[in-house]
Amino acid sequence: MQVYIFTANSLKDIKIGIANRCWAVEELKEPHAWARLGRSRQMPIGAPGLFFSSAEPEAFTTPFVVESHPEDRAIALWEQPRYLPFSIRPIGDVRALILLSHAIFTWPNLRGVENVRASLNLSPALEFTPTFVPRYDWDLILEQFNLDPDEYEDVFTTASTVLQKKE
Repeated sequence: MQVYIFTANSLKDIKIGIANRCWAVEELKEPHAWARLGRSRQMPIGAPGLFFSSAEPEAFTTPFVVESHPEDRAIALWEQPRYLPFSIRPIGDVRALILLSHAIFTWPNLRGVENVRASLNLSPALEFTPTFVPRYDWDLILEQFNLDPDEYEDVFTTASTVLQKKE
């Protein structure tokens, strides 16, 4: 399945997004901004997402479901304006973290991967680039967040069906 992983400079930024059920990305200069805008238009409603905090300790947190298409505008919920806001439905708790170092050793799709950040598209220039995560691995990730994958079966089955229809 295709998972959209969004980076943040701090857990505080992620908490603001979760509290507002919204996410947006930091400003990016050309030529990357134009490419990111194009990719944002391809992100489907219903897609699964995950947050990554690049602050030490680097960690993943709070899976979510995309609930709207990104809008080509700025939004001022954070200390600095952010762009391309879209609605999310968080599933889980922002206090639940999976350290990057733990993910490297426990997520099957990362076994033997030399450049994990590139493999997972963990770069502001690559936001809105989906990362392929096998369904079994996604279920494992949800379990590491103390979420029951069966409880979200309909959500993620629908998401992967939507993605397959778009391709």
